[in-house]
Amino acid sequence: MHHRQRDRNEDGEANAQPQHAARATAFDAAQKGREAFAKLECYSCHEIKGEKFPAPTEEGKVGPELSAMGPLHDPDYFAEALINPSAVIEQGKGFEAPDGSSKMPSFNDSMMVQELIDLVAFLRSLKPPTGAGHGGH
Repeated sequence: MHHRQRDRNEDGEANAQPQHAARATAFDAAQKGREAFAKLECYSCHEIKGEKFPAPTEEGKVGPELSAMGPLHDPDYFAEALINPSAVIEQGKGFEAPDGSSKMPSFNDSMMVQELIDLVAFLRSLKPPTGAGHGGH
């Protein structure tokens, strides 16, 4: 007789979402984050190698390439970068304005909290395409 083990929480109760459902939810959030990336036109400044977004074209407005960022940073880093871009800017890479703040605009007035959560999931899901080098940040 084959017994299926149920996921349990700390109290020993069956979890409402098994692990595969949590993975599906993370995938869904990343997909919605990709949609938010397109809606907010983040691609106008950020390239993601391996994705089919239009390439950044405006000189002086190009931010870091993002395909290698997913494994490099935790969710808090990405959330902070989206909410307060100047808090996480790397000096000397050309991403700062003359006053030392980030060239990246704030999207706080145009982005919903769920879009922020989904964008973080999308950025965390990014991996460089096979054979690609690391992007800058």
